[in-house]
Amino acid sequence: MRTKATVTAITTILGLASAASAQVDVATEVFLTGLNQPTALVHAPGDFGRVFITEKRGVIRVVRDGELLPTPFLNIDPLISSFGERGLLGIAFSPEYDSDGWFFVHYTNNGGDTVIARYSVSDTNPDIADPSSAQILLTEDQPFTNHNGGWIDFSPNDNYLYISLGDGGSGGDPRGFGQRQDTFLGKVLRIDVLGPSSPGLEYGIPDDNPFIGTGAREEIWAYGLRNAWRNDFDPVTGDLYIADVGQDAREEVNFQPGDSFGGENYGWKCREGDICFSSLTPCPDACDPSPFVEPILAYRHTAAGECSITGGQVYRGCSIDGLGGTYFYTDLCTNQVWSFRVVDGEVTEFTERTSQFSGISTIISFGRDAYNEMYVLSQGGTILKVMPVGGIVDCDGDGASDACEIAAGAESDINGDGIPDSCQCLADLDGDGDLSLFDFLAFQNLFDSGDLAADFDGDGELTLFDFLAFQNLFDAGCP
Repeated sequence: MRTKATVTAITTILGLASAASAQVDVATEVFLTGLNQPTALVHAPGDFGRVFITEKRGVIRVVRDGELLPTPFLNIDPLISSFGERGLLGIAFSPEYDSDGWFFVHYTNNGGDTVIARYSVSDTNPDIADPSSAQILLTEDQPFTNHNGGWIDFSPNDNYLYISLGDGGSGGDPRGFGQRQDTFLGKVLRIDVLGPSSPGLEYGIPDDNPFIGTGAREEIWAYGLRNAWRNDFDPVTGDLYIADVGQDAREEVNFQPGDSFGGENYGWKCREGDICFSSLTPCPDACDPSPFVEPILAYRHTAAGECSITGGQVYRGCSIDGLGGTYFYTDLCTNQVWSFRVVDGEVTEFTERTSQFSGISTIISFGRDAYNEMYVLSQGGTILKVMPVGGIVDCDGDGASDACEIAAGAESDINGDGIPDSCQCLADLDGDGDLSLFDFLAFQNLFDSGDLAADFDGDGELTLFDFLAFQNLFDAGCP
């Protein structure tokens, strides 16, 4: 059903209303080059030192502290067809990765079909997965070579795995899969991969899925999608942004609130963005939009060459003040980049940002690290990191803001000066640049006088544990 938010968003993007004046500018810097058709960048929960990058041909690479490791995390190239829109398209790490070591991949197999599979990390090397651990969870026949979808992720609200698949391909959804409920094609699925499996399946179907007991495929969470290419959960609210590639006239972003019960029908192939595509059965006569959830934002194909949306990510990092909750997306063909925020169900602060992303072309995906900082991936193999204008303060040169590392608990700041302790020689209490007996005497004097400068374990009290904490810093030496 069309809402005020929908109308506002559509008129804004079509140039019929002026953009909001509020804007926080961003900059970008090169994070990595030389990758082979990257498709996704993710992190494992709580892993502040690494990100994982999927390459279309079937390889997962590890970047540790900004350096690309030579040995792949996983190579399943022999299993994969990577022609055209096929390939290794998505990856998601278990919310319980620290204990179960599981991650999940979305790929196209050599038969051209979609596969969702689970793998485990090696028992002996955290930078390598165990290829023998593969367990195929589901497979879906793909009748054509295009529209494979490819996104996969866990919702921060319920820890279920969500999966998007395209409508099966060709053009115009010739088999009507988008509106059919007997197929996974043209859908977002929701399954439980951490709990007990349902009978006859390798996963569980949540009891509160919207089509339980209706005769439809009960894994379906939402439908009416053409080829959702890159979706994103807001890590704070759980709101889901679905960027759906259009046919010939419209590209769209669909918005599902984090408190949704599922079951939304986003309209394809009856609707393409905010316009009618078909009035044939099962579509309503006269292209009535009321049975469908209209996009929160749509844009048209123009002479400029817009043709295929690439979604998109919500920024929730800490290094760029005032940007929290802003959703970014782009067009694959023109490299235009835009952003907006959703406030009380309405699009606000719509902003054209193309000039701020001038160092990259053919953006194929967005990514996020454990600090919730944002990256953009090009089809040509370059990855940029989105930064504040003027850069960040980064005393150890690991690419992460000092303030963000301290806020996330990835670095300690015992003395509260805003500088990570690893960048300072805190045990050098006499300030002569060397660690010696005199530093122990200085600590003893502070402790005996009750000075909280001797509170080296940071608990607000002076105890034996402060001696131990000081000893550890002394033994570690100066950076």
